[in-house]
Amino acid sequence: MARVSCYHLAGLDMPAGWCDWIESGRRALLAGNPQQACDDFHQALNLGYAELDAGPERLSEQSLLAVVTPLLNLVDAYLEAGRAEMALVKLSRCAELVAAHLLEASTPTQRVNVSLARDLLLLEWPVLEQRLCRMRPHLGSFFAAPVWH
Repeated sequence: MARVSCYHLAGLDMPAGWCDWIESGRRALLAGNPQQACDDFHQALNLGYAELDAGPERLSEQSLLAVVTPLLNLVDAYLEAGRAEMALVKLSRCAELVAAHLLEASTPTQRVNVSLARDLLLLEWPVLEQRLCRMRPHLGSFFAAPVWH
């Protein structure tokens, strides 16, 4: 439950207020309130997209993590709420986003940015996939673990 926290990202410069939303969402999940957690993670996601969409000149090593982290936490929150289909949508969005940036990464900063996000996704994928398939076994046929080099 809410395994991706600011603790995992210590030392990275995330958007202002971003970490507060992530931690607030984690607390809401721990308190048994997945809907509030979803709302908080969506706030962090909005801040992350603003950072990511600021343009390549402002791209930092953690820009993609500012989007991938709340997406993974949303997957977790949706699973806690019993909304497996929404969890799958967010997990798919996360994989698509990382894959798209992986193809576009051309500078060292962009490659580090994508590598950090890819590594986090690959770390969390098996646990989230297992939880999703336990909840809705038929959804397991919709995805396979991403394979990136």
